[in-house]
Amino acid sequence: MFEDLRQKIDQVDKQLMSLISERFALAQEIGEIKKEKGMKVFDPDREKLIKERLFKIAEEQKLNKEFISELYELIFQESRRLQG
Repeated sequence: MFEDLRQKIDQVDKQLMSLISERFALAQEIGEIKKEKGMKVFDPDREKLIKERLFKIAEEQKLNKEFISELYELIFQESRRLQG
């Protein structure tokens, strides 16, 4: 039972890594489009909308909003770095 749970966590971690990789690849593509169009990398309004949407999901799933906010701030920082 214990080892089964650990294996499930390992599987979830692998899925998370794959999804994070996919998200950052998309961020790089968006960065290329932004460069072509002369757009700024940092879009605080977009980030605010994303967080608001995620907070609703977090509330539904009983997740800690502060954790989600901190997690996504790190994701946004890396996305901006990749776009820059």
